[in-house]
Order: sequence, then C-alpha cells, then structure tokens
Amino acid sequence: MLNTDNTMKCRRLLNRYGYHHQLTILIEECSELIKEVCKMFRNGTCATPAPEAFKEELVDVLIMTHEAVMICGISETEINQRAAEKLDRALKRMEQD
Repeated sequence: MLNTDNTMKCRRLLNRYGYHHQLTILIEECSELIKEVCKMFRNGTCATPAPEAFKEELVDVLIMTHEAVMICGISETEINQRAAEKLDRALKRMEQD
C-alpha cells in the first residue's frame, strides 16, 4: 500500500481526528471518485491516460482505504489472501461465461 513515511502521516491524522471522522472522509472520497468515473463515462474519456481529476480522487481513496486498513487491523497477508480468493472467484466466473 503506502510507504512507511506516508503510513506515519496516516497514523498522525488518525490520532488527531479519530476513526469515526476519518471513516466519514473515506465515504466522501469514495463518492468523489464515483463522480469522476461517471464523468469519464459521460465524456468518453475512459482511456489511458486517465484524467487528472480521476487520478486525484483515486489517490484520495487509496489514502483513506490505507487508514481504514490501519483502523481494522487487517494485515497485508490477510489482504492478499482475501484478494486472491476474490480474484480467483472472478476469474472462474469469467471462464464460465
């Protein structure tokens, strides 16, 4: 996810503002990313490179999800294990199509 320096910055923000506040910000950032995806679809700009506004919102969501990972105490190993299971299921469904 984020490097050590950025993780320490996340920890400072969590300590200052608290979990509830930061999870509320996660909700807000996710909605802003959704809005940018909708704009991309509407404007036909879903190609590479992505628009700057999309990149900004994506990074905001990544930061806030990193804080959410810190809040719930899920390990990188568990994240990768769960991700592998979900990706394997998706690939299996894809192969069945």
